[in-house]
Amino acid sequence: MGRYKLWKLEDLKKGIDRFYKENKRYPTVSDLDSIDYLPSSRWIQVKFGGMIKVRKDLGYKDVHLGVGQYRSKIANQVNRAGLKFEHQIEKILIDKFGEPFVHIQKRIGLGRNRLDFYVYHKNGNFGVDVTVASGHFRNVQTNLNIKIAKYKDLNLPIFFVVSGDYNQAQFDQWIIKRLSFFPNRCRIFTPANFMQYVRKLESLTFS
Repeated sequence: MGRYKLWKLEDLKKGIDRFYKENKRYPTVSDLDSIDYLPSSRWIQVKFGGMIKVRKDLGYKDVHLGVGQYRSKIANQVNRAGLKFEHQIEKILIDKFGEPFVHIQKRIGLGRNRLDFYVYHKNGNFGVDVTVASGHFRNVQTNLNIKIAKYKDLNLPIFFVVSGDYNQAQFDQWIIKRLSFFPNRCRIFTPANFMQYVRKLESLTFS
């Protein structure tokens, strides 16, 4: 959280406009706690009545960012980033294990759940679920909790690979401190740590 002796609306406008210049969108409430030049979402709620009121008081056209065209714009940006990241992981896996041993969008179980990748290697197999996340770390925690529940009955190693401004220590500490169960067969990786891990595995070859 940015530190000011006295936050004024003009200070918020400078921070909001800076965020827009850097990200091509306005900050949402979930973004605030990870921005060092704006106060926390809690502070803004207490002192200014929340971000909707702040946007309205400052004269911004987009007041409700969770609905309508603005939400669609953010969703489209996230989808494009996610597809690009998925292609990057696909290339890494195919380069390492070979195209015949990397199954894309493999359906698992009897429901509609699909793994982004299902990989065969010399000593077994594993599933990969990739995601792009941004904002406060609790955003990615929520996302991962949903994914973990989706795969909880699958007897298979599952690797969650998360692209975002997070480090491996954050994921490792979160797993240790979690109150709910985290399957031993699951791992959470940053892209760099995932690459380090798969390099150690041996690929299959056709006899």
